Amino acid sequence: MNPSTAFRNTSIWRGASSEFTYARSNRLSNEANDLLGLANSDVAQQIEAARGDAKKIMAIRNGNPEEYGMIVDALNKYNLNNIQQMRGVAHTLYAQSDAATPYQQYLNMAGEAQARDAAFRMGMKPDERRMLSTIETERMAGTVPREQQTVRFNRHLV
Repeated sequence: MNPSTAFRNTSIWRGASSEFTYARSNRLSNEANDLLGLANSDVAQQIEAARGDAKKIMAIRNGNPEEYGMIVDALNKYNLNNIQQMRGVAHTLYAQSDAATPYQQYLNMAGEAQARDAAFRMGMKPDERRMLSTIETERMAGTVPREQQTVRFNRHLV
């Protein structure tokens, strides 16, 4: 098969965009939206304003038991102590969502990172290449760190 044909035929090219999906990114983004929505709700703000006053918190719970329960469930799910921590987790989920886009999944493939490192090393003299380990090259080239790279064995991601 002609190599140029292989790249046009996405069913053959293993880096086909259909291989990478937005599913994880969308799930994380939706979870972050829900969490931030709860953390910024009127009930959450009332809980923050109560500052641990049991009588005020009981009044808040009795006034809107459904939303209060959702906030407590979210705090328990993420093992959090307060609403501010909930906001922090939501922002972390947004960052993880950005890192899970199809393009970022593609960049995280070990073979792609290796290709970018090789391109970076091409501009070096042989002596310079011998002096640098591949891990040092990854840092200098700004590619994905090894612990974040995805390795594939027989079309299965590891």
